[in-house]
Amino acid sequence: MTTLAPGELALRLDHATQLAAYAVERTRMGAPAGQVRLKGRADWVTDADLDIEQQVRAVLGEKFPSDAVVGEELPNRPVPPGSPVWYVDPVDGTTNFAHGLRSCSFSLALADGAGLALGVVAEPWSGETFTAVRGQGAWANGRRLSCMPGAVLEGALVLTELKGPAPWTGMTALVERLGETGCATRILGSCALSLANVAAGRAAGLVLGAAHPIDIAAGALLVREAGGVVMVGSGVDRVLGPDDLGEHPALVAAAPGLLPALLAALGRGPWPVA
Repeated sequence: MTTLAPGELALRLDHATQLAAYAVERTRMGAPAGQVRLKGRADWVTDADLDIEQQVRAVLGEKFPSDAVVGEELPNRPVPPGSPVWYVDPVDGTTNFAHGLRSCSFSLALADGAGLALGVVAEPWSGETFTAVRGQGAWANGRRLSCMPGAVLEGALVLTELKGPAPWTGMTALVERLGETGCATRILGSCALSLANVAAGRAAGLVLGAAHPIDIAAGALLVREAGGVVMVGSGVDRVLGPDDLGEHPALVAAAPGLLPALLAALGRGPWPVA
C-alpha cells in the first residue's frame, strides 16, 4: 500500500486548497429552484454538488492519475489495490444549502497506506478553510487549532447530526443526559463542519449514529491533528484508510479529557463505554 512522502502530500494539499476555493465560490452562487432536486427521501442534490465534484475529479484525475476518487454524487469506480484514495463531499449539508440555510461545507480528504493523510474543510459563508496534514497539526486560515481542554461537560457544547431525516437510535437519550449535566446540544447539518468546530475548540465533541469516510474523513483528521481523539465504530482513534469505504456504526470525536464523560453520557448504546 502506497504511503505518500511529505513532498507528495504538500503538492496534493496545494491542489486541495485550490479546489476548496473553487467550491466556496461555486457554493456562494447559491442553488436556484431549478437546480435543486430530490435523489431520495429527504436527500437533496443541486447543480452545485455536481459542478464541484466534477471539478474535483477532473483536477485530481489530471494531476494525480494514480490516485482514486470516491465521491458523494457521481458514480464511483472500483479502487485499484494500493492506490491513495480521495474522499470528496462537494456540499456537506446539501439539505441546508437547498433551503437557503448558510450551514454547509466542502470536504476533501486523502488516505494512503498509513491512513488519513490530509484533509480540507471549507465553510463558504465565513470564509474559513480548515486544513490538516498528518503529523503537521490542524489549521484554519493560518491559525493553529487545538481541541477544547478540560474533563467536564457542564457548560460545554456537544454537536450531533440526524441520520437522514430522523434521530438515530439513542440520540434523544443522549441529548437528555447531556442536558442533565448542563451541556447543550446543537445540530449544524454538516458532519465535516461539526468536526472542524471540534478541532477549533468551539465544541466539546461530536457524536454520530453512523459515519462514512466521505462525510467524516477530512474532519476526523482535523480533530486528531488538533489533539483530539476520534472513535470510529468500536475502535478508539481507529485509522481510516483506503479500504474503509463503507458506513461505520458510529463516530465519537472529542478532546481526550472529555471523551470519558461523553461516552458515559451515551450509556449502553451501540458504543463501548470507557
